[in-house]
Amino acid sequence: MTANRGNKILDDQLHSELLGLLTDTIEDNEDAPSSDALISAGKEHDDVDSLKQAFPSVDQRAAALAFVIGQADQERYEAALSYMVRVGSLTGKEPVRNFIKALNAQLPEPDFDQPYVDLDGNPVTFVVSFPRSGNTHLIQLLTHSLRAGIATAHFGNRAHFSRKVRTIGYRSPVFVKDHGIRDAYRHNPVIYQHRDGRDSLLSFNDFTAQGTNRSRPEDIPALSDSLGPVIERLKKTNYGTWNENVDAALAHHDKYGNVVISRYDDLTGPNAFASLRDTLAAINIELTEKAYAAASERSQKNATRLRSQNVQWGKAPIYPEGSMMDRWLKIGSGSRWRAVLSAEDKSLLHSIGMTETLMKIGYETNEDWWRA
Repeated sequence: MTANRGNKILDDQLHSELLGLLTDTIEDNEDAPSSDALISAGKEHDDVDSLKQAFPSVDQRAAALAFVIGQADQERYEAALSYMVRVGSLTGKEPVRNFIKALNAQLPEPDFDQPYVDLDGNPVTFVVSFPRSGNTHLIQLLTHSLRAGIATAHFGNRAHFSRKVRTIGYRSPVFVKDHGIRDAYRHNPVIYQHRDGRDSLLSFNDFTAQGTNRSRPEDIPALSDSLGPVIERLKKTNYGTWNENVDAALAHHDKYGNVVISRYDDLTGPNAFASLRDTLAAINIELTEKAYAAASERSQKNATRLRSQNVQWGKAPIYPEGSMMDRWLKIGSGSRWRAVLSAEDKSLLHSIGMTETLMKIGYETNEDWWRA
């Protein structure tokens, strides 16, 4: 399939989905003008015109649809923009940032006293994990085994999702991916997936380095032999360091009782089906072995495709020979931290509080592991 052909299909899908949302909005409001009238008005609006360069793969009609959905129902602004992101637009561009800022200013404050729901009125399930903890693998299994609707949480000053039934835009079941637990999730089921933090951090370091190599290859040596730089980076994110992330999820469960724990090692081991089946049963969703088998096969194919097409998934040999990350790459798979972490890095991880969390969730039994 050519790139132009692929973009045309994506644009057609975008157009269809946005038009469906717009139709729902009009049906909810008897006094609303026709969709054609709204689209025509949207095409002439200055905000849509300013997006032409920022959204090169999205035609003007689709951009107008996104705009008029926002005009008809302000809570859908970011949902419409998220569809644009799916077809390759860059939210980092200044016109897009300005547009999102303007739209966010018009969004109402989220109502955290009601659950987030899907088109069928059922609570969505939030799938949360620290980055590089198998969240993508889990989402793939859910997508293909349950034909589930999948969304990603984009929270700014206002909530991306609200208690409005049509805000999510998918039929049940719906899973929303996030990398941090939020108080707003207290009325919804949450699957929290964790992995040994030492392995997650090494994988996250590689993910970061593979992306950095494209723009600042001179930074690679600093990322090759120490977890220090990536730890400092994590401290500035909204999901925090690994132990902060896990501790927040456990505290959320202690307070609200709505978190089901999924362990990455169980989800990739010989009892993976039983593990996922039991996790879903806890939130009243049935998983059959036949559906799981088909989903697992498809997930493996998608993982292969991601590694071949995405730089940050590709695990290119970018590190100096013999460095920590070079050795990590060459081991290939499985838990690798014991073979590569230096005494300095282990001491660093202990100093930020990881030992207590590792022991709390069963990845460590020796409080002096970091001294070994």
